[in-house]
Amino acid sequence: MSIIGGLLLGLPLSGVLQSVENGIGSILGSLALILGLGGMIAKMMEMSGAANVIADTILDRVGGRYAQFAVILSGVIIGFALFFDAGFILFIPIVIKIAHKMKVSPLWLGIPACSALLTIHTFFPPHPGMVEVIKALHVNEGLLIVVGLGVAFCSITVSGILWPRFYFCHEHWDLNHIEIDEKVEGQQVTFRSSLLFMLLPILLIAAGSFIPLFVHQGVGWIQFLGQPVVALLITLLLLLYFFGWKKGHTTDKLMAAMTVAIQSIANVLLINGAGGGLKQVFIDSGVTETITNLCSHWHLSPLVMGFAIAGTMRILLGSSTVAALTTAGMMQPLLHSSNQWEVVLVALAIGAGSMFCSHINDPGFWLFKEYFNLDIKTTLKTWTMMTIIGGLTSFGILSLLSLL
Repeated sequence: MSIIGGLLLGLPLSGVLQSVENGIGSILGSLALILGLGGMIAKMMEMSGAANVIADTILDRVGGRYAQFAVILSGVIIGFALFFDAGFILFIPIVIKIAHKMKVSPLWLGIPACSALLTIHTFFPPHPGMVEVIKALHVNEGLLIVVGLGVAFCSITVSGILWPRFYFCHEHWDLNHIEIDEKVEGQQVTFRSSLLFMLLPILLIAAGSFIPLFVHQGVGWIQFLGQPVVALLITLLLLLYFFGWKKGHTTDKLMAAMTVAIQSIANVLLINGAGGGLKQVFIDSGVTETITNLCSHWHLSPLVMGFAIAGTMRILLGSSTVAALTTAGMMQPLLHSSNQWEVVLVALAIGAGSMFCSHINDPGFWLFKEYFNLDIKTTLKTWTMMTIIGGLTSFGILSLLSLL
């Protein structure tokens, strides 16, 4: 698709191939280790019984009636500390396990969880898209967080809870395929230790992001340990020792499990790479530049323009981060207001646009499809609609706030 699209857009054959190679490399370079380590951590959590323990405890504490709210709250907490991809591969296997135990479609809990993860990723620092928006537009971070939390609450409620309930009322889901594997070999793990290892990469990454904001000397090691790849690697090594060898599992068995984990994400890596190739074709063909030039000549308010440009970039490029970065650079010379209220609303509108309409050129689309074992049509009806509704709801709330 990337090669055909590039040729139709006027790129020479050699240029198309180079664009595809560059795009695949840019995506896999950042995602391969995170997805690989995350997949192995998820496998260890499943193999040791930690995923079952966490799922059972959550259900015992909150009950099935409030399970959606529980996964949303967990998704918000995880979303502040981890990038979307890392949070997804660590948290969604637990969500799927809870759904299996409740005998409901994994999407019933998966959509709210993903809505929370994605909304936090697009609206708040320390995620790179919003960090760049804050820097480019000189946004008051405190005001952005306060207003953003209110907008995020409305967006997650509509796209993560209300819309799925309407959607599921009109869809029949065959749950006969749901099987729960409760068989766990070796010694049992406790809830506290299971929760500790689930939160460990989150705590390390959060420490690496926030401690340097308050301490300016001697934080090099903290920042190093807070790198997502390093945090995930440390967690995996500790899991292999404490939940592997110390629980009676042999090295051969652990290595076999890690091999299975890597095999399970191979398709996701290849598909994500293909999405990166398509994104680069759009960039190199000049499509994105043409669109941004057109948007800059529209006589629209900064709020509408920020959402429109970010949404257009999101549709064309797939990456919410790239969409936010591109839009921030465009809006910087166009936004001349000294009113921090207006500036914050524009910044959040860019975040809402960067959430809008994720589809086949977004790695998150394929993560969702593969983890929930969906076909493309169903992924468009669930994941893509969730991002459309979340983006539009956020923009609607921001438009109302702009009238105050």
